[in-house]
Amino acid sequence: MRLRTLIPCLMLSAFAALAQDDLATILLSAKAFPCVAVDAQGSRNWPGTIKFSGTPEAVTGEVTWTTLNSVHRIAGRLSGTTLRFTEVSAIKAGSAHLNTSYTLTFANGSLSGKYVDGADVGRFSIDLSRGAPAPPTVSSAQDDLATTLLSGRIFLC
Repeated sequence: MRLRTLIPCLMLSAFAALAQDDLATILLSAKAFPCVAVDAQGSRNWPGTIKFSGTPEAVTGEVTWTTLNSVHRIAGRLSGTTLRFTEVSAIKAGSAHLNTSYTLTFANGSLSGKYVDGADVGRFSIDLSRGAPAPPTVSSAQDDLATTLLSGRIFLC
Protein backbone atom coordinates (compact mmCIF):
# COMPACT_ATOMS: atom_id res chain seq x y z
CA MET A 1 0.00 0.00 0.00
CA ARG A 2 1.38 3.43 -0.87
CA LEU A 3 2.14 5.85 1.95
CA ARG A 4 -0.20 8.48 0.40
CA THR A 5 -3.03 5.94 0.63
CA LEU A 6 -2.04 4.61 4.04
CA ILE A 7 -1.98 7.97 5.88
CA PRO A 8 -5.63 8.95 5.09
CA CYS A 9 -6.70 5.38 5.89
CA LEU A 10 -4.95 5.50 9.27
CA MET A 11 -6.39 8.96 9.97
CA LEU A 12 -9.93 7.77 9.17
CA SER A 13 -9.49 4.71 11.38
CA ALA A 14 -8.10 6.82 14.21
CA PHE A 15 -11.00 9.28 14.05
CA ALA A 16 -13.51 6.41 14.02
CA ALA A 17 -11.87 4.97 17.14
CA LEU A 18 -11.82 8.39 18.81
CA ALA A 19 -15.46 8.94 17.95
CA GLN A 20 -16.44 5.67 19.65
CA ASP A 21 -14.39 6.53 22.74
CA ASP A 22 -16.08 9.93 22.97
CA LEU A 23 -19.62 8.65 22.33
CA ALA A 24 -20.71 8.91 25.97
CA THR A 25 -19.32 12.44 26.27
CA ILE A 26 -21.07 13.61 23.11
CA LEU A 27 -24.32 11.76 23.73
CA LEU A 28 -24.73 12.70 27.40
CA SER A 29 -24.03 16.40 26.81
CA ALA A 30 -27.74 17.41 27.15
CA LYS A 31 -27.57 18.85 23.61
CA ALA A 32 -30.53 18.32 21.29
CA PHE A 33 -29.87 16.10 18.27
CA PRO A 34 -32.18 15.57 15.29
CA CYS A 35 -33.80 12.15 15.10
CA VAL A 36 -36.31 10.34 12.93
CA ALA A 37 -38.41 7.21 13.21
CA VAL A 38 -39.47 5.43 9.99
CA ASP A 39 -42.09 2.68 9.83
CA ALA A 40 -41.15 -0.77 8.53
CA GLN A 41 -42.60 -0.06 5.07
CA GLY A 42 -40.74 3.26 4.81
CA SER A 43 -44.00 5.04 4.02
CA ARG A 44 -44.28 7.16 7.19
CA ASN A 45 -41.69 9.03 9.21
CA TRP A 46 -41.76 11.01 12.42
CA PRO A 47 -39.03 13.64 12.88
CA GLY A 48 -38.04 14.97 16.24
CA THR A 49 -35.24 16.02 18.53
CA ILE A 50 -33.70 14.04 21.35
CA LYS A 51 -31.37 14.92 24.19
CA PHE A 52 -29.66 12.76 26.77
CA SER A 53 -27.97 13.25 30.11
CA GLY A 54 -27.01 11.08 33.07
CA THR A 55 -24.35 8.38 33.00
CA PRO A 56 -23.80 5.47 30.63
CA GLU A 57 -25.36 3.15 33.23
CA ALA A 58 -28.40 5.43 33.75
CA VAL A 59 -29.15 7.42 30.61
CA THR A 60 -32.03 9.89 30.95
CA GLY A 61 -33.43 12.54 28.64
CA GLU A 62 -36.35 13.49 26.48
CA VAL A 63 -37.58 13.07 22.95
CA THR A 64 -39.72 15.71 21.25
CA TRP A 65 -41.91 14.44 18.40
CA THR A 66 -42.64 17.54 16.32
CA THR A 67 -45.37 16.07 14.13
CA LEU A 68 -46.99 14.13 16.99
CA ASN A 69 -47.14 17.11 19.38
CA SER A 70 -45.50 15.01 22.13
CA VAL A 71 -42.58 15.26 24.54
CA HIS A 72 -41.58 12.09 26.44
CA ARG A 73 -39.05 11.29 29.13
CA ILE A 74 -36.66 8.50 28.24
CA ALA A 75 -34.54 6.15 30.33
CA GLY A 76 -31.95 3.62 29.28
CA ARG A 77 -28.36 2.46 29.19
CA LEU A 78 -25.28 2.99 26.99
CA SER A 79 -23.01 -0.04 26.74
CA GLY A 80 -20.00 0.40 24.45
CA THR A 81 -21.46 1.59 21.17
CA THR A 82 -25.00 0.30 21.83
CA LEU A 83 -27.73 2.51 23.28
CA ARG A 84 -30.98 1.04 24.59
CA PHE A 85 -33.77 3.24 25.93
CA THR A 86 -37.54 3.43 26.40
CA GLU A 87 -40.05 6.29 26.39
CA VAL A 88 -41.22 6.08 30.01
CA SER A 89 -43.51 9.05 30.71
CA ALA A 90 -45.16 12.02 29.04
CA ILE A 91 -43.97 15.57 29.67
CA LYS A 92 -46.48 16.70 27.04
CA ALA A 93 -49.05 14.12 26.00
CA GLY A 94 -49.81 14.00 22.30
CA SER A 95 -50.12 11.28 19.67
CA ALA A 96 -46.81 9.47 20.38
CA HIS A 97 -46.94 6.19 22.32
CA LEU A 98 -45.27 5.53 25.65
CA ASN A 99 -43.25 2.35 26.33
CA THR A 100 -41.70 2.37 22.86
CA SER A 101 -38.22 0.84 23.14
CA TYR A 102 -35.14 1.52 21.03
CA THR A 103 -31.91 -0.37 20.33
CA LEU A 104 -29.30 1.67 18.46
CA THR A 105 -25.69 1.17 17.44
CA PHE A 106 -23.11 3.90 16.80
CA ALA A 107 -21.44 4.08 13.36
CA ASN A 108 -20.32 6.88 11.04
CA GLY A 109 -21.34 9.73 13.34
CA SER A 110 -24.87 8.55 14.03
CA LEU A 111 -26.84 6.13 16.14
CA SER A 112 -29.21 3.93 14.18
CA GLY A 113 -31.24 0.82 14.74
CA LYS A 114 -34.81 -0.11 15.49
CA TYR A 115 -37.77 0.86 17.60
CA VAL A 116 -40.42 -1.52 18.91
CA ASP A 117 -43.89 -0.14 19.68
CA GLY A 118 -46.07 -3.13 20.50
CA ALA A 119 -46.31 -5.10 17.25
CA ASP A 120 -44.90 -2.18 15.22
CA VAL A 121 -41.16 -2.38 14.49
CA GLY A 122 -39.37 0.30 12.48
CA ARG A 123 -36.10 2.14 12.01
CA PHE A 124 -34.80 4.99 14.17
CA SER A 125 -31.73 7.18 13.82
CA ILE A 126 -30.05 10.07 15.63
CA ASP A 127 -27.65 12.40 13.80
CA LEU A 128 -24.90 13.15 16.33
CA SER A 129 -23.01 15.43 13.94
CA ARG A 130 -25.63 18.16 14.33
CA GLY A 131 -25.82 19.58 17.81
CA ALA A 132 -22.59 17.90 18.82
CA PRO A 133 -19.58 19.77 20.20
CA ALA A 134 -17.30 21.51 17.72
CA PRO A 135 -14.88 19.22 15.86
CA PRO A 136 -11.31 19.10 17.13
CA THR A 137 -8.79 21.60 15.84
CA VAL A 138 -6.08 20.43 13.46
CA SER A 139 -3.42 20.45 16.19
CA SER A 140 -5.57 18.47 18.65
CA ALA A 141 -6.57 16.07 15.87
CA GLN A 142 -2.88 15.50 15.08
CA ASP A 143 -2.14 14.90 18.79
CA ASP A 144 -5.09 12.51 19.03
CA LEU A 145 -3.99 10.73 15.85
CA ALA A 146 -0.48 10.24 17.22
CA THR A 147 -1.85 8.95 20.54
CA THR A 148 -4.19 6.55 18.75
CA LEU A 149 -1.52 5.28 16.36
CA LEU A 150 0.89 4.68 19.23
CA SER A 151 -1.76 2.91 21.30
CA GLY A 152 -1.03 -0.50 19.82
CA ARG A 153 -4.45 -0.81 18.12
CA ILE A 154 -4.61 -2.48 14.70
CA PHE A 155 -6.47 -0.57 12.00
CA LEU A 156 -7.72 -2.26 8.85
CA CYS A 157 -8.70 -0.29 5.79
